[in-house]
Amino acid sequence: MPAGIQTFNLDGSLEIDFTTRLGLFIGTVQTDAVHGNSTWVGPLPPGDFLFYVVPPPAQPGRTPTVWYSDGRVYWGTDVDGNGQPVFSLVPATVLYGVH
Repeated sequence: MPAGIQTFNLDGSLEIDFTTRLGLFIGTVQTDAVHGNSTWVGPLPPGDFLFYVVPPPAQPGRTPTVWYSDGRVYWGTDVDGNGQPVFSLVPATVLYGVH
């Protein structure tokens, strides 16, 4: 029997498909609107980092891109040639873990 997580957009198209390997969500973080901010979450078990951004109700701005490094979960957006954020961010809830 297949196992994993799939999420779909409102139009029915597949958004996330983690059905080839089981994933483990470990926790959540609340992001703010500051590009490059982070929060300490500690070491993660072996595996590839995974995350899912739970967007807030409609607001101007973009949900963040998320990454993990050295015990911290970071968030940000695209940057221009000078390293400045291109878009404003909206605070969001991020579920994170490994798969």
